[in-house]
Amino acid sequence: MSPYLNETYKKIIDDSLDGFFVMDRRYCVIQCNKSFREMFNSKYPEREVACLTDLVEGEARRALETRIDDVFRLGNSDTVDIELVNRSGMLRYYLVSLNPLEEPGGGRGVFGFLKDITEIKRLQHMIENERNYNRSIIETVNLGFALVDDQNEYLDYNRAYLGILGREEYDLVGRTFHDFTVDRYRDLQERIMEELQRSGTSVSFEKEFLRKDGSKVPVVVTMSRLLDKNAKPIGNFAFIKDISDRKRIERELIEKSERTVRLINLYTVVSAKLLNSGAIRDVYVIVSDAAMEIVYPSAVEIFAWGRRGFRSVYTRNTEPRRETNFIKDAQCPVISKMQEDLSPLFVSDAKAELTSKDFRFFPGLKKNASAIFVPVNMKGAVGGFMVLSFSSVLAELDDAVLKLLTGIANLASITIEKLLSQREQTAMQNALDRSERLTAMGRIIAGVAHEINNPLSIIQFDLDDLKNMIAARGEAPEEFHGILGSIQEEIDRMSGIVGQLKDFSKPEEKSDEKVLVDEVIKTYPLKIVIKNIKKKGVSVKTCLAGGDRHVSISKNHLIQVLMNLINNAEDAVGGLDRGEIVIETRIEDRNGAHLAVAVRDNGAGIEADDLSRVFEPFFTTKKSEGTGLGLSISYSIVKGYNGEIGVRSSRGSGSEFTVYLPLEN
Repeated sequence: MSPYLNETYKKIIDDSLDGFFVMDRRYCVIQCNKSFREMFNSKYPEREVACLTDLVEGEARRALETRIDDVFRLGNSDTVDIELVNRSGMLRYYLVSLNPLEEPGGGRGVFGFLKDITEIKRLQHMIENERNYNRSIIETVNLGFALVDDQNEYLDYNRAYLGILGREEYDLVGRTFHDFTVDRYRDLQERIMEELQRSGTSVSFEKEFLRKDGSKVPVVVTMSRLLDKNAKPIGNFAFIKDISDRKRIERELIEKSERTVRLINLYTVVSAKLLNSGAIRDVYVIVSDAAMEIVYPSAVEIFAWGRRGFRSVYTRNTEPRRETNFIKDAQCPVISKMQEDLSPLFVSDAKAELTSKDFRFFPGLKKNASAIFVPVNMKGAVGGFMVLSFSSVLAELDDAVLKLLTGIANLASITIEKLLSQREQTAMQNALDRSERLTAMGRIIAGVAHEINNPLSIIQFDLDDLKNMIAARGEAPEEFHGILGSIQEEIDRMSGIVGQLKDFSKPEEKSDEKVLVDEVIKTYPLKIVIKNIKKKGVSVKTCLAGGDRHVSISKNHLIQVLMNLINNAEDAVGGLDRGEIVIETRIEDRNGAHLAVAVRDNGAGIEADDLSRVFEPFFTTKKSEGTGLGLSISYSIVKGYNGEIGVRSSRGSGSEFTVYLPLEN
């Protein structure tokens, strides 16, 4: 030991657990204690001079050299941590204190102590690891985390919290936990924070944060008090969960529930309206209104099945079709598929899913993006359908909506069947009443014809005698001959009327003659009648599909009936620039095979109030001529051969009279 260290200090240093050393300007250890030697694992020779920096390696050596130089240069004390491996191969940590030493004679050295701080280092590592572990949990948990003091100023937070707020760390500088809360939740949060500080009881509540972009995010906040080991409050920590998805699902469920209730109420209202509807047209309007409330289409069109295919009977927000425009299911793929499935057909992309054949019958769909075809099932078959068009694309359609549309369509079909049944019953009753009226009128007319015919015959005899007397005398004014001619014309006209009255009251007896209707239309006299009508500039078309099927009717009676219908059609188109008459024959099933003969014109049509009277005797819409007996006689003739005759007409759309005669087996 250096001579300037007295024995007392030497004793203390040698017994110390900390290592002690004295080093000269060359870094050589000139004095040390036992603990110092043990720390260096006997690397330091007991009686040899060794350099201190040679006793350590690596980063510890460089750090030690730097600090020793600073002590020599500045004359200030300093410390440095070094690592050493002991005899057992374990790593130990030491704190080296370096102090300047003025030796006698003016020399300078450094003395110092080595203190084993391995356990302290290990404790620091444990604390640091625990801190990193807790931080890792906070950062990796799928929840926002915030730690605030009692003034709601931020002490800590994680990245997830910043993500929920939609903000960066600098946005939180100088801000509090309240600052990002939507205004209407601030009072609630302040009350909760006060209660949390007072009672220390954890609490959960919902609120909304205002994000940086101005949007609002709903969250659930769970807050608790954070206490130290002495149970003193450090602050308040909160876990925040973004519940946007949950709120969206709740909102969707509520909306779906409300929509379901609305649809059920709508279905109930539609049912009541259909129950009280008195006309098929009313049914179309009710169903269309319901569709507009359910799926909001841009256009609605309803079709009904007829003998020549589906015909448009109602339009909304789209152009009406011509009366002669019919759709055959076999010609239209989308209608064929709907009939096959007997269920609604949803077309999401009309241009991609429909064919050119479909667009031929539904050209309006070229301008629309999506469509729904809803069948109206009647007696197990498609009796009609509804087309809902949409100007924008419908990506998907709720199954409940399709079922509701189907339910409304089924209600409509039931209502239409009921109305048709009522119409048939009314028609049967009217026919029965008409038959009774005609029978009674026939008896009256027979008597009237007889009473008129007797004086008319006497007048004719007297007129003939007057003509003979004038002829015998050989002289009479010219005007006198004109008067006689006029009287003769009126007598002839009255005789014709009496003849018609007789035909009506007592038609010719039923004949067992079998005729081919198509051949009768093609030959004299109907052929000549049709030719003469064409000469007047009227288009007459014949569509004869009766074939070689026979009907039991007198040929003369058939000609008489058809002449009446064709002459009436000619009168209806008289004065039109493009008058048109169509004569059509076809086979139909009307509780048995029948041959139908239809005469259709494009004239002015018949008023709705007059349709029920067209077959009554003496009823006519012709102002200057006509007895009103032609259709009545035709009706009696057809009924006499177990046939039917009907009329379909509307004002401005022409008329169609159809005769149905049973076919011979």
